[in-house]
Amino acid sequence: MAIDDGYWLLPLLMLAAVFSFRRGVLAMALLCCLPWQTAQAADGNLWLRRDQREHRAMRQASEAFERRDYAAAERIWKEMPGVDADYNRGNALARQGRYPEAIDAYDEALRAQPNMADAIENRRAVVEAMRRKPPKPPES
Repeated sequence: MAIDDGYWLLPLLMLAAVFSFRRGVLAMALLCCLPWQTAQAADGNLWLRRDQREHRAMRQASEAFERRDYAAAERIWKEMPGVDADYNRGNALARQGRYPEAIDAYDEALRAQPNMADAIENRRAVVEAMRRKPPKPPES
């Protein structure tokens, strides 16, 4: 046996009928009921695969590094997974004079890829730089 509870929608229909007597009022009432949100795909990330988003982030971090904005590059690489991101974050930290953190980043890269020659060499260079000049105190 079918249960017909559709009569509960009649008050909404009657309310719409009241507004329909004036031209455009119903349309305005419906527009007011729409949820207002910003566009989700404004930056285009909605349609990108994970590897494409990572590539875009890697490119942005590389551009920041080339502009000598090492703090921005380090922030981007910190959010990224992988050996290359750890290695590059170490480079950005070393350029900022944050040697202990740079060594930690190189160590993370070397844990994942023990024979990474660039990470080994850069870690050695940072350790040598620490011996010559102590690291900067953390900025507050």
